[in-house]
Amino acid sequence: MNGEQFDTTYFNDKRVKFIAKSDPHERLAQLFGGKYIAYRKKWVETAEGKDVLDYPLHLDIALNDTCNIRCHFCAFALPPGERGYKTLGAEKIPLPLFERIVSEGAQKGLCAVSFGNICEPLLVPDLEEYIKIAKRAGILDLILYTNAMLLTAERAASLIQAGLTWINISISAASAKTYEQMRDYANFNQVISNSLGFIEAKKALKSELPLVRVSFVNTKQNCHELDAFVAFWQEKADVVSIQNLVNWHKGTIREKQFQEHFYLERTKAAEGSGVCTQPFQRLLIRNNGDITPCCAFIGLNLVFGNVYKQSVFEVYNSPEMKAFKATLNTPMRGNVCQQCREAYRCE
Repeated sequence: MNGEQFDTTYFNDKRVKFIAKSDPHERLAQLFGGKYIAYRKKWVETAEGKDVLDYPLHLDIALNDTCNIRCHFCAFALPPGERGYKTLGAEKIPLPLFERIVSEGAQKGLCAVSFGNICEPLLVPDLEEYIKIAKRAGILDLILYTNAMLLTAERAASLIQAGLTWINISISAASAKTYEQMRDYANFNQVISNSLGFIEAKKALKSELPLVRVSFVNTKQNCHELDAFVAFWQEKADVVSIQNLVNWHKGTIREKQFQEHFYLERTKAAEGSGVCTQPFQRLLIRNNGDITPCCAFIGLNLVFGNVYKQSVFEVYNSPEMKAFKATLNTPMRGNVCQQCREAYRCE
């Protein structure tokens, strides 16, 4: 694998590797200056699980609870009643409420907002309006996660012009056979065409941003294509990421199938430090307004408040949230967090 390889600062472990020609954070620091540098310094400081913020650096916004494809290793592959958390459908946070959230956040230290961690955000027709509102509020880092099935040429241009900083495209295969074997309702050629089209749209618009990251989740079914995936994308995308698989099917009706078809043995060194950094850096707001401490599917069961009733600042500084963070990385952690720990480590 050519290109520089470096540990991601999103995880304080070895679950994710980046491959890139240059450090994207240095590029963004050049574009955004001292504010971005200060933001990333705080991110690194909190990566050890230090409770030093009175407002999260990052908000994950789930504008919907729907997806247009079914990856067989994802929680969406399970029937709604078997996913282990409450499903919410296509309801979304109204634009005025979202504007109040990011405006408050920008005043209190919010630096990043992401869309699509637990859903497909391109199913939201006015997604670009949410991105523009966050951009106007002064949020530095605006991130989109997508499977790219709906990333048409028209949508590509509108997303670039809306002000995204990153677009993260999940692909995890180098051939149509492997890609479609792992997914239902998905078309590999369409995803590749849309992804390459997005890169061309950036060039046509002469836009430095958003940076394009393509991701590969390493499993038993696709691991033989990892080198081909990297070879194809490393000169096209800004960043290639390689991620370990998370067992969202642990304890469900599909756990045996998951183990047989997807689980890939790996060394303990590749499983990470075991320190959960999420609530020390970020919170997730679901499309019904619920505030949860992380973007993991299992963590959706942990609701600490709701933006229809409380501000993010109030919830983040509540006694309940502080007590939660105090025990998170200790043997006193709750059952939900222990389940998540086991899912990430595939224990």
